[in-house]
Amino acid sequence: MNMNQKYYLILGIIVMVIITGVVFIVSNRSEADIGKPEPQMALAPYVDVEATVTSLFIDDLHSDCKAPEVCPRDRITLRMDNIDRTGNHSNVMNLNVGDEIEFNLKYSARPAKLRGDLPPSCRAGEVFKSGSCVSEGCEGSECGVSSPQYGEKPAEMEGNYIIYHLPQRTDEITENMLPGIEKNSKIKIRIWQPILMSKEIREYELI
Repeated sequence: MNMNQKYYLILGIIVMVIITGVVFIVSNRSEADIGKPEPQMALAPYVDVEATVTSLFIDDLHSDCKAPEVCPRDRITLRMDNIDRTGNHSNVMNLNVGDEIEFNLKYSARPAKLRGDLPPSCRAGEVFKSGSCVSEGCEGSECGVSSPQYGEKPAEMEGNYIIYHLPQRTDEITENMLPGIEKNSKIKIRIWQPILMSKEIREYELI
């Protein structure tokens, strides 16, 4: 094996280790971490996709969970209609127009609201500010910063919407609405390599 072959072999191993590590982190996040910014995703290639829902499985509202929690495990099959590969610089994502892939949905295909209302908890002597815990009374870039802790609250029905309670990452409660998906719906999503490997979609946009 010459030097060029050894170089590409080592480079390939490093890329695979990075991707495997990102997949492990994403797949092992707790419910309390959902909605948290994912800086590790910046390491992974991605594509922006416009797709059509060709089939849809709507699970029972209380499947595989403890009452009165609402946690349907819905699934959809997507046909790739258009793929923007701007974020796939290394061209490692095996995804093509016309491909049909089944995905699990982290949140239901029914109308849902992702509500960031789980209050943060900081250590004694710290206060929550701009998404982090900082020393009380301290100002400026030299202040100590730590990550807040969050509790958990089961998803629940509120009118026609499933409410998913997520960690509050800002000084105010935020809410993002998912309008719901039906067969033949057209959606836009960003798919990172770890998502393509885990086959799980979190959020989407109707087009």
